[in-house]
Amino acid sequence: MSAAIPYSHTEYNHWQGTPGQSATVSWKRYEWQLSDGHRYLRIDNDHVIEAHYCQPGAKGITINTASHGKVSIDFDRLQTQSAAVRVHRLTFLPQGQAEDIGWYFRDDKIWREYGSQGTSSSVSSVSSTDIEHQFTLNPQGAFSFTVGSISYILDFSTMTQTNHHTGVHRNVRRRPKFISTASHTGSLLSASVLPTASSSQLPATSYKWEFMGEEGMWSEYQAHICAYDSAAIERQYQQNPQGQLHFRINRFSYTLNFSTMQQVNNSIGTPRAVRRTAVDGSQQNSSLLSASVLPTASSSQLPATSYKWEFMGEEGMWSEYQAHICAYDSAAIERQYQQNPQGQLHFRINRFSYTLNFSTMQQVNNSIGTPRAVRRTAVDGSQQNSSVGAQPQWQFLDVSGIWNNYFKGHDGCSISSQDIEIQYQQNPLGTMTFTTVNFNYELDFSAMTQRNLSTNTTRSVRRI
Repeated sequence: MSAAIPYSHTEYNHWQGTPGQSATVSWKRYEWQLSDGHRYLRIDNDHVIEAHYCQPGAKGITINTASHGKVSIDFDRLQTQSAAVRVHRLTFLPQGQAEDIGWYFRDDKIWREYGSQGTSSSVSSVSSTDIEHQFTLNPQGAFSFTVGSISYILDFSTMTQTNHHTGVHRNVRRRPKFISTASHTGSLLSASVLPTASSSQLPATSYKWEFMGEEGMWSEYQAHICAYDSAAIERQYQQNPQGQLHFRINRFSYTLNFSTMQQVNNSIGTPRAVRRTAVDGSQQNSSLLSASVLPTASSSQLPATSYKWEFMGEEGMWSEYQAHICAYDSAAIERQYQQNPQGQLHFRINRFSYTLNFSTMQQVNNSIGTPRAVRRTAVDGSQQNSSVGAQPQWQFLDVSGIWNNYFKGHDGCSISSQDIEIQYQQNPLGTMTFTTVNFNYELDFSAMTQRNLSTNTTRSVRRI
């Protein structure tokens, strides 16, 4: 999977030279660079490349550069499509500290980390740590392990796993675990450095952290279940309110995202709302905002907004929200957005209910699940927030070897590139289904394939 995003080259002020030389970097633990033929230059905003690279299902990324135009980076080979342009990734770690590496195998549908449960319901006898240790001893070697009664061999030179009994091969990938960097403090947030519920000496929090349970009830986080209670989560939140927290419950791993106030099951993609409540009962942050407390278009005495709010209509045209249709116009929506930029707004149009999510800039039909992109535009025409912008295009490879865009309505196709991108942003390792006139299909983001559910025919998919 790839994404086209603008980048520029910046000369590395701390260090220039070949890979492997030492460098002094005060906070950043990685750096992506491209060679101009003479020396390696730093790529601005390379945290986006890093975030993609750390996803085991990502095959690569396409970036726009001033000097080379579009450059496609193959993550497996760490090469570009051009022999004249070279790429490398540097790491800067304190002495004695190793990078947190994940090892993944391609299961029937998704990439799974070693040590987790696969489709066979058995857990492998090795973890990412075990494999990384063997890899550092001999990067071109191989070693054996078992899953239940079945033995396998993992070959580092070919990056494949082979079943000794059946001879079936599976692809293997080695990727670093993603670490968020605070933009100005230089602090780092990762699963390996997050405090447990009892590891910090800070005073107990004055906030309660809860997630929305199955029955629509708020449940507080408990340290004996997920290793974090409200106090531990609040301490991490204070360090980086835009960061993430990772934990496990039994065989599932989860990510708590502070910026969106959501908890996501990383294995199956299920999201849950999260809220942060002061001890006096006032809600400080939440991914849910009750319709009963939202102002109507005429309920606020604030001056009219200087922003226009629009949603993407059926024909790919932007349409402004109108109070006589959904009870909210641009002014009312902007007032609510100013109160809580991470919140949600709920409204009805005829028999359907909708949710406008400010953090993802999406409008979702709660009855049938259809998502629509939303944008917020200043009166001078500059776009402030949007779920699209220069939106990537999704294409499939047809039988004649030609890449075709997804178009809603063409041959009865039920989705567009915009629909696919919205689902991909929610879960880059997930799947989605769609229909045409005659067939049902499954689009697998981790494998970047489209599969006909009737004939089982598989076609390649790309994101450009």
